[in-house]
Amino acid sequence: MTLGTLLSNVADQLDREQRWADIETAYERAQREDPAGWDEYLSELAEWEKGTVPVDTAAAEEWPELNR
Repeated sequence: MTLGTLLSNVADQLDREQRWADIETAYERAQREDPAGWDEYLSELAEWEKGTVPVDTAAAEEWPELNR
């Protein structure tokens, strides 16, 4: 492995770690600053996990060429 490849791999890993840290920070902020919105978010997640969320056809209508 070349030094350039190693540095690229390390940079990619650090980038992923930073993105997840930013996501976690945003979740913490949402919980703290908008408890009602956070509860709504969790409720929606639960619906997705149960498979009870209605199908959103907007994307299928917007890009019919991808529905083959």
